[in-house]
Order: sequence, then structure tokens, then C-alpha cells
Amino acid sequence: MKQENKRIANSGKSLATVRERERERELYFSKIGSHGITLVALVITIIVLMILAGVSLSFVLGDNGILKKAQESADAYKNASQSEQQTLQNIENYLYGEKNNTEENTTGNNTTGGGETATDTTNSTSYVGYYADIDGDGTVDGIIYADLAIGGSGTWNNDSWSKYEYAKVNEGLKSYTVSSTDYTGFNSRWTKPVINVKKGSTGTNRFYVMALEDINPGPDCYWYCNAYEKLDNPVETSANDFGQGRTNTEKMVAEWNKGASGKYGAQHKDDLWGIIQGKTVDDKGNITTDETKNYVSKGWYVPSKAEWAAFGDMAYTKMGVTTSNYTDYGLQGFYWASAQFNAYSTYRAFFLGGDISNYCVTYSSSARIGATF
Repeated sequence: MKQENKRIANSGKSLATVRERERERELYFSKIGSHGITLVALVITIIVLMILAGVSLSFVLGDNGILKKAQESADAYKNASQSEQQTLQNIENYLYGEKNNTEENTTGNNTTGGGETATDTTNSTSYVGYYADIDGDGTVDGIIYADLAIGGSGTWNNDSWSKYEYAKVNEGLKSYTVSSTDYTGFNSRWTKPVINVKKGSTGTNRFYVMALEDINPGPDCYWYCNAYEKLDNPVETSANDFGQGRTNTEKMVAEWNKGASGKYGAQHKDDLWGIIQGKTVDDKGNITTDETKNYVSKGWYVPSKAEWAAFGDMAYTKMGVTTSNYTDYGLQGFYWASAQFNAYSTYRAFFLGGDISNYCVTYSSSARIGATF
């Protein structure tokens, strides 16, 4: 009996133990199962995130990604903008070209040799005080002091010897252009546009021009040293000899070239009429010529009494030259004119006094030349 009870008791204990162990096993596997599911979920989550990340990067950076599309859109906009600007520029160029063509047909606008825009002169506008490029080489040669298309008269500084007059020419004058750029001369004290002869133009010269520099930058020169007491073509003080400068110069050059065999005597190395031809006389009387300084062959001459008066009047009334500041403009106190006063002296432009006076041919003075174009 005791043995049976013991077996039963042991059996119950074993059963309880078995059940306890089963519960422990179930709990163990339950925990294992729980941990296993969490790890798998984590792995799956990571995989999903990686997939999503790859998709996102591809969506942003791929060939058809957001950035690519954005760049394409920006390029398309830029190209469209440039195309629009080019179209507008083409329209503007067309309209501007039409305007220029119209102006050329109506006013004769053209360009100078240097490519600068130029405007044709008109016969109703005075260009006295403008600069002149006589030979069209792009270099300013002088300043205009008389305009035949307008005509003119006056008196330099109210001096009775300094009257001048030139008639208006109504037709047959050359055509000219006015450069769009200005030139500053006379020691930077006078700025004006430059006049050029219009290409292919023919006709009568319209303008009288005074050179910008003296032809004797060194010592002054004689009018004609050995012509003292021999001059024979005087001009009255009241006479208007405007336009006679070229003729006077041609006659005196011809006589000077004769030397001792002519009526005015042998040449002197400092004579005006040799200097204006670029000729140098040595101590033995031999003459050499520098053609680069032969101003006569280039159309220049010594202005007459009235021509100097016209320039002096222009300089005083337009440029602001006075008897006290003329040196500021690079001008000398007096200059030779080509007109004869009497047998001993000729006329001169006297900037120190603001008038025309007379001067002995054996004295020295400055020389500046003029031209027409």
C-alpha cells in the first residue's frame, strides 16, 4: 500500500515536473519566436528602406530624375529667352537699318574714311570755327575762318586797316561732311567737329582755312631780306584784298626762285618764300629742297591782309582770343601777310595789338600759312 502510494506520489511529482518543463519550454520557444520575428521585421524594414532610397535617388538623380528634368526645363527656358531676344534684336536691326537708309536717301549721311558717322553740310549753316581735314587723311590740317556758302564781312578788333569782305557763292561749291567726333586744338582751348570733302565731290572750294601751326617753329623769318626798297605792288590800307593770298604767294615764289637775276635780289636762307617751299640756302647760295616741307606744292600760301583780318576777327569773336591771352592759343605776336605795303615793308597780322599793321621786310616775324578746300 505504501509502495503504491509512493508510486502515485512520484508519478504526480513527475507529471507536475513534466508540465512545468513543458510550460518552460513553451515560454522559451515563445521568447525565441518573439525575438526571431523582430529581427526579420528589422531586416525587412531595412530592405524596404534601401529599396525606397534607391527609388528616391533614381527619381532625383536618374536620367529621368527631378534634377535632370529641372535642368532640361531651365535650358529650355534659357533657349527660349535667347531666341526671343534675338528676334527682338533682329526687329530692332531691321527698323534701325530702315531708318539709316531713309536718312541716307534724304540727308546724304555717310561715313568718313575712318568709319566714323558723318553728316552732310548744308549751305544754310556757317562752319566758321570748325576744323578741316583738307586731304582726307584723318589728320586735322587747320581751322575754317571763312565760309563762301554764307559770305561774310567785318573788322578785326574795330581797326580801320582790318576790314574784310567776301561774297556769298550760291552754287557750284563742293559737298562736305561733318565728322561726329570733335577735335581740340590751339593748346586745348578750342573744340569743334572736323569738316571733310565728301568723297567724289567736285566743284569750287567753299572754305578758307588757317594752319594750326607756324611753319617756322624755330627762329622768325624775313619776308624777303634783299627786297628792301624794291617792292612794287603796294595795296592800299583801305583795300579789301580777300582772296588774293594765293596769287600774291605764287608771284613772290616765282620772283624769289629767280634770285639775283630777278627784280627782288638774291635769296636769303631765312626768307619766307624759300621756307614755304621747303628750300634751304647755304652760305654759298646753293639751294636744296625738302619736298615734305614744300607747302606751296600742297596748295598752301601766305594769307593776304584781308584774309588775316578775317581770321583775327574769327579768333577774337568766336574763340576768345585777346591781345593779352593770344599766346595761350599758341599764337605769336605778329605774322607776315603776303600783301605789300610800300617799297620797304609789307602787312602783318598783329595779335599783340589785335589789328593789321605794316612791317619792314628786313625784320623778322613769324609765318603761318592758309589754304582753301
